[in-house]
Amino acid sequence: MLGHLDQLREFGVMDTSPSRQSVVLPAFTVPKKSGGLRLVCDGRKLNALMQKPPAMFLPDVRDVIARFLQASYVVEADAVSYFYQFPLGAAIRKYFGANLAARRGAYTRCTLEVMCMGWNWAPCIAQRSSLVLLPEEDGVCWVDNFFAVGASKQEATGRFAALLERCEVARVELNTADETFGVPMQRFEALGLEFDLAADPPRFRSSPSWVLKLLEADDLRAVLSGGTTPRTFFKVFGSFVWFCFTTGRPLCYMRSALSFVRRLASQVGSGERGWDSPLDVPFSTVEDVRRALASLRTNEWCARSPDLQSVIGWSDASDAEWAVLLETTPRRVIQDVFLPPREHIFIKELLAALQAVWLAADEMPGKKFRLMVDNQAVVFALRKGHSKNYLANEILCLLFDLVAAGSLQLEPVWVSTEIQKADPFTRGWFHGSSLIEKSLLGAVLMSRRMCSLVGTTYGTGMSR
Repeated sequence: MLGHLDQLREFGVMDTSPSRQSVVLPAFTVPKKSGGLRLVCDGRKLNALMQKPPAMFLPDVRDVIARFLQASYVVEADAVSYFYQFPLGAAIRKYFGANLAARRGAYTRCTLEVMCMGWNWAPCIAQRSSLVLLPEEDGVCWVDNFFAVGASKQEATGRFAALLERCEVARVELNTADETFGVPMQRFEALGLEFDLAADPPRFRSSPSWVLKLLEADDLRAVLSGGTTPRTFFKVFGSFVWFCFTTGRPLCYMRSALSFVRRLASQVGSGERGWDSPLDVPFSTVEDVRRALASLRTNEWCARSPDLQSVIGWSDASDAEWAVLLETTPRRVIQDVFLPPREHIFIKELLAALQAVWLAADEMPGKKFRLMVDNQAVVFALRKGHSKNYLANEILCLLFDLVAAGSLQLEPVWVSTEIQKADPFTRGWFHGSSLIEKSLLGAVLMSRRMCSLVGTTYGTGMSR
């Protein structure tokens, strides 16, 4: 720690000369992947005195993946100790005092002169600055990682050259020692993913080195054995969440593990259970992890979704019934099935969405299905691929099974009730109309424990 302190003082990160500070933050170091140390401050005291930072405009990783797959070449660069390249103004340095541990319980009092990790404004300042250096039309910024993209080598290198000019003006130092610096690439790793833009179609998967590191970790073996600690379980489960999220695997298939994580987080947050206390992992949660592990071991390539013909559907539910409308020729309205009033409207709307996907998979397979729903919670669950509600996760599993069976590209879209075309058919106004046709589902038997469909899923021979 003392050696690292000398380095920080040499690089102008901190000043150890006596000074008066209004706020003093505990400071410590954490190991980097490269083998060095990273200074981190416990900034909760300072953060409580300040307003919350605005949005940092960090892109959704799925949008980043789509942007890479649409390009032919990518040129990458990393900033050197990026946070340390943002000096603090003299007027605010008094709020950035820090105590660093020394020998035998002593500590060194210092004043930070640059941004530190732990201050909640630091990521926002860094990301917004990166967007100035590399605008969105030229590439992708992920805090201190810059990716200039282009449809050709010339376009990618031209945008990278513009990035270098802006960095020189702003006096931002990039890591020029990296062997990939300034090299147009079609196969590269970024954000824990491996991309192959030369393939037809372009594809991506989890980084093999990241997968190997996870598979060989003792933490994973501890979780699979059923005996671990909350800290280790969250670390391992978080890795699987990232794997599923980036590769488009719905998390609803790990519904038992999700329920266990929520209960465990509540216990740790309330102090009922310590971070490093013994933890017995339920069998159902271990099985969820094992199933996700099987997908992780194969680490199959994921390709960019092809451009398919778009079909629009509308689904809606009320207290007693639901309706589904597909904009085909001729239009079909499906309205049936009494919904028990004890079920929440979220479940009813989700079941209506399930019925719409069922019909689309049966009659229009291989299409892009834009499903219009006037319930934001349902749209959010469909986009995330999971819910906090266990029954909802059961329904989502059925829904995504149908999406896969029908080779659909599901795109949930929120619409207001005023323009929801299926809404009038849930009000009981059209009973007996020639537009109404009995549901293909036959019946829906609902309970708090399961959602069972009487019938067979499209083309799979699978029944639930």
